[in-house]
Amino acid sequence: MAIWRTEDCLIWREAVGAFGFHLAVLDLRQNSEVHERALDELFRDAGVVSSYARMAENKRVALLLKELATPRLLRSPYRHYTEETQRELDIVDKAAFLKQRFGDGCIANYVISKTQSTSDLLETALLMKEAGLLAPGKKPGASLRIVPLFETIDDLRASAEVMGDYFDLPAVRAMLDGQGGARK
Repeated sequence: MAIWRTEDCLIWREAVGAFGFHLAVLDLRQNSEVHERALDELFRDAGVVSSYARMAENKRVALLLKELATPRLLRSPYRHYTEETQRELDIVDKAAFLKQRFGDGCIANYVISKTQSTSDLLETALLMKEAGLLAPGKKPGASLRIVPLFETIDDLRASAEVMGDYFDLPAVRAMLDGQGGARK
């Protein structure tokens, strides 16, 4: 076990202050089912739809694209969310804070476990929007790359179609063109 002296810590702190925190890039990672539950609650509490979780995939995609195009947020400071939903909001808020504090290079990717559909990817984008990690509009800016993980054999077999559908969306192409930073 290494023992750090106070002067070593001061040197590291000065180096990070001068040169940035570039060598320790973090990724966010979450299960797609957690995002679905969080958005189900956010949509219900915002009065958008009563049950996002029960919607067909094409209707989910349409709703998510509509929400990604508007600057309006789903969450309200006057609502109390379940522990799971609040934790997801806190995570994206903390990521936005860290990127602002330490620079865009500190967090690069938002990895989605158990990706099965286009909506899984768009749900992630919408949660990013809630924290300012994705700026909506005709030229949206995303400050994190959304990275799907297709983990089952069936999901792997469907992955080409899912990603083709995702990349064919004009809003996604615009978001990818604006990759690298949400506008403030």
